[in-house]
Amino acid sequence: MLPGYIPADQNRDHYYMIRSQRKRRSALSYVLLVTYILSIVMLLLSFAYLVSLGGLPLGAYLKEQASPYFFVLLLLVYLPSTSILAIVIFIILGYALIFAALGTGFNSTVPPIESSNGFFSMMAPVLLILSIIITAAEEAANIPIIGQGTAVTAGYSSFVNLIYAPFVEEFGFRILPLGILTFIPFMLHVRQPSDIGSNKARYLVSPVRSFLLYLVSPGYYRSRYGGRSRGVDLILILITSALFAYAHVYYGAWSWGKIFPTFMDGIILAVGYLKFGLYVDIPLHWFINDFAGLELVDPSSLGFLIFVLVWCMIAFVIGVVYSIPSIRRFFRTSGSTGALR
Repeated sequence: MLPGYIPADQNRDHYYMIRSQRKRRSALSYVLLVTYILSIVMLLLSFAYLVSLGGLPLGAYLKEQASPYFFVLLLLVYLPSTSILAIVIFIILGYALIFAALGTGFNSTVPPIESSNGFFSMMAPVLLILSIIITAAEEAANIPIIGQGTAVTAGYSSFVNLIYAPFVEEFGFRILPLGILTFIPFMLHVRQPSDIGSNKARYLVSPVRSFLLYLVSPGYYRSRYGGRSRGVDLILILITSALFAYAHVYYGAWSWGKIFPTFMDGIILAVGYLKFGLYVDIPLHWFINDFAGLELVDPSSLGFLIFVLVWCMIAFVIGVVYSIPSIRRFFRTSGSTGALR
């Protein structure tokens, strides 16, 4: 009998059930692909605004200096000042590479939540709508959200900072702490007994060569070799999400009402990073920031953003229904289900 062949008189119902489930999963993957396509349009609108330099002369931005920064949890580190134009070039190249990688992650043969493109396409609307719902509820309850003395500005520099932030905040609150601290149990797992008479430990992967690649995509390594500690993941996700939320208040831009929605965002971003890699959590973070930023700096994009919002309301329902069981499994099982796809 051929492998996988089911005789006509045996397990017919089971066969058609499996076949219909595969069709539904495939269809849902293509439906959710709308999120990725809309994100590409948003990205191109952002690039167009960045390249236009806000309508000001190029020379002004060659002369104007800014200090790039990054986080190591609550530690804020400033780099030597450079021109805003250099930061803009970094932003454009960075997002172009990330969204290209995310595009190759489309896989209709698995549930959407288990592919990088599907996870992004499902969870970006969840992040956006969840943030809007919580913020609206807090505003109705007169809970302060914006920090005292902080004004919402729509200038070019403010927009640059808004979409530069996902790189540095994900680097400091997800990639570095989660990547490094989960790499340790991973390496202990892939450590093999040394040869008789040798003091050197043997590893399934090279610790030095795999470290940077692991930071980029921990999900690939842990799904291929194992070595995931559920307890370590859970503790690190909660701690980094709490610090991420507190940082928004600590640095004065936001009031304490920002803590809860940002904490919830941090959990989803952390799961996306550990399940796949930085090519998921950075664009998820960007999606919220860019949606808010385009509304401020480019009024002509308002019609398109309303369409994105309507779509996100639909995808939010899909995302909540399909993601909760998967995230539960992520925390219940000791092996990562996410791979580089």
